[in-house]
Amino acid sequence: MQERERDGRGARLGKSTEARAQAGAGREREAFVPGGKPSHGQEERYEWGKPATFPSNGDASSGGEDGGKGEEKAPTLVAKPNFGLTGALAQDAQTGNVYKGVVLKWSEPDDARLPSRGWRLYVFKEGELKDTLHLHRQSAYLVGRHGVADLKVEHPSCSKQHAVLQFRQKQEGAEVKPYLMDLESVNKTRLNGEEVPPARYVELRAQDTIQFGLSSREYVLMHESLVGSS
Repeated sequence: MQERERDGRGARLGKSTEARAQAGAGREREAFVPGGKPSHGQEERYEWGKPATFPSNGDASSGGEDGGKGEEKAPTLVAKPNFGLTGALAQDAQTGNVYKGVVLKWSEPDDARLPSRGWRLYVFKEGELKDTLHLHRQSAYLVGRHGVADLKVEHPSCSKQHAVLQFRQKQEGAEVKPYLMDLESVNKTRLNGEEVPPARYVELRAQDTIQFGLSSREYVLMHESLVGSS
């Protein structure tokens, strides 16, 4: 385990909330082997809604479609009734973690759990709130441009499987906490302005700000007890 200190940035929520808040230190990191097979005997997994139609497989390259700058569209979660997202992960004994024919770049850990709080991502661009994404129906959310992603980002600098938000319970009876892992993306993932090391889980805290690739959009993590019900 390694620990790092980081500067916190807060969230500007709605018209009445302003500025960033200081985020805490002491994030946990764990080594991760990309493309590893999920272990057998994991807890029962849940399927969340009817999956979307996915394009062909692929990943980012520094000189290709993922490596440049360009105009971006608003980020979207794959829309399903009652936030039923494409989070079901199929297991294949030969190829590892596969969903709709696409080999995923990560496997959920044994301590993956559904979040016990109503976590949300508030999406800002140039100081304006663009969207609110609810993160309470799944134990993990894949971020990227590929159709298999749960949280779709459209900026061309983002990889097709860019990063993952993973909820974990490190000890029995402990709080389920959110973690972020960059999936060895070309243009990196930033947390409160600092690059996240690839292929390692980093614990997230409320009011953290995440950016993917070269996109100017900021994703501010909050939970319902801080912002009230909406």
